[in-house]
Amino acid sequence: MSLRSLARRLVIDASVLTGADARARSRLSRGPAPGRCVRVALAHGTDASAVDAFRRQLDWASRHFELIGFDTFQTLCQDPSFTLKRPGMLFTFDDGMLSNFEHGARVLEEFGTRGVFFVVPAYSALEGSAARAFFKSNIQGRSTDGELPMSPDHMRELVDRGHTIGNHTRTHARLSLVPDSELDEQILRSADQIEQWIRRRVDAFAWTFAWDAISPSAYRVIRARHPYCFTPCPGLVRAAPDTPRLIWRTNVEADADLRLARFMCSGLGDEIWRSRREKLATMLAERP
Repeated sequence: MSLRSLARRLVIDASVLTGADARARSRLSRGPAPGRCVRVALAHGTDASAVDAFRRQLDWASRHFELIGFDTFQTLCQDPSFTLKRPGMLFTFDDGMLSNFEHGARVLEEFGTRGVFFVVPAYSALEGSAARAFFKSNIQGRSTDGELPMSPDHMRELVDRGHTIGNHTRTHARLSLVPDSELDEQILRSADQIEQWIRRRVDAFAWTFAWDAISPSAYRVIRARHPYCFTPCPGLVRAAPDTPRLIWRTNVEADADLRLARFMCSGLGDEIWRSRREKLATMLAERP
């Protein structure tokens, strides 16, 4: 473990052991319109080895937040009079891995909630060794063997079970590097393919890689097709009519230690990301 990782671990442990996370949640509950606030969690794979840790996260979250699906999140954004009984929490998963279908979705259902699964059509169209090779070369996840994707049939089943499928670019492209001439292919044609598979409109989009791996021109294409744009940038979402334009997401992997999940989901890391949220909103001509 590096010195930086050790220092981070010590800060997280101390914050949780001293109850700083509980105080942060208490301030949120006493703040303005707590029933219009949502913590959106971002994870990737949910393989079998992560199931127990993910259940512990869901158990903790269900006691401190109102677990919601994308339909309820949409209602919050669209109806200013609608409120939750307490701050909400929405779970999202990037890359469309088979493990999300096999494990992640089922754990969410155990707790009576549903998730948003952002898929990559070029990956989901592959099988076996070709899919694993695509994962290793394009998605670059933590697995050394490469992951298999969920198929179009899996996507349709998830939608039938109440989950949401979103667009994550056609090839898991870093949009900040994609030429303007290829943006339609990465964003619009990707959405067309997903909609053909699931026979539903795809309202949600999430870009890949880092918080700043986006360009103003790519963002304009996204906004022309998708009303809800999810970022890989941590922060608390406060529902308002303009919320869908930039939806902050807090990265907590399914296999994360519960202390890390408590630290991040209680908002103790939000201030660290404030300048990046402001920079991103300015770059994309949105207010933070």
